[in-house]
Amino acid sequence: MQDHQPPLPAGSPTGEQLAAILRYTRRPFAPEELYVFPAVLCDNQIDRDGERFSTACLHQLAELFAGVTGVFDHRATASGQHARIFSCRVEEDPSRESNCPEPYAALRAEIYMPRTDATAALIAEIDAGIKKEVSVSCAVSGSVCSVCGQPAGSCAHQKGRLYDGPCPCHTVHTGAADAYEWSFVAVPAQRGAGVTKRLKRTAEVPPPPDEQLAALGREYLDRLRGEYVRLSLLAVPDLTESPVKKQAALLGPEELREALPALEKAAARRLPLPRQLPWQDPPDAPDRDPSENPYRLRRSPAQH
Repeated sequence: MQDHQPPLPAGSPTGEQLAAILRYTRRPFAPEELYVFPAVLCDNQIDRDGERFSTACLHQLAELFAGVTGVFDHRATASGQHARIFSCRVEEDPSRESNCPEPYAALRAEIYMPRTDATAALIAEIDAGIKKEVSVSCAVSGSVCSVCGQPAGSCAHQKGRLYDGPCPCHTVHTGAADAYEWSFVAVPAQRGAGVTKRLKRTAEVPPPPDEQLAALGREYLDRLRGEYVRLSLLAVPDLTESPVKKQAALLGPEELREALPALEKAAARRLPLPRQLPWQDPPDAPDRDPSENPYRLRRSPAQH
């Protein structure tokens, strides 16, 4: 008589997955004691914030996220821990449409949790598609402008504007420094992957201002930079326009306002502009014979 083993519950790990999971547990587990599920943590597509991870950065994150715990809504508390990543890799799909210069790539994780009375409700919500969107919390060491490659925020290029090429200007995260946690969240930022992200940087990035005020600010900054270029070329005629424009693009409003008065004085010393053909003399000018006016038109003697 043959013994028939009952089928494993849905979501049980394979033998290969179980071997990878047991690297993180303190005792052996049977497959039916565990539940596994996949998740796309993030991808290399431009998201709602006008940012994206480079494919190289995704490969760095794949190494950092192996073994990282999962929480809810980025609340990093021990009571909120519910699952752990046991495998993480980058999957590239050149056939999939991409909104950036790189072929589509995503960071895919394999995640496990124990089957207990406490996790039964969460497992049911995952299987039903209720708990679906996830978000990563990580640190990046490099973020650059997609147009010029300069550090993000240090150039004049504006997110969302089209410059060269079909992709709008955006921020590219090029270096992964650390992986803190991943979370189940409600609202995704990355449309294609259905996930959100949470980045920690060395400096806090202020929220974007009102669009109308931002447009006025850009117009004011353009005027300051234009005046900086004009006065620089007047003050130092040997300069050429291109390097002066590049220098102006690196300066902020405060730096430009501080530099303009000095440039104005230097330009005035270099090229004083006297008045020509004044309509009248200044009030304090001495009396003089009108015939001595160098701009007076003289009539030629009449020919008889």
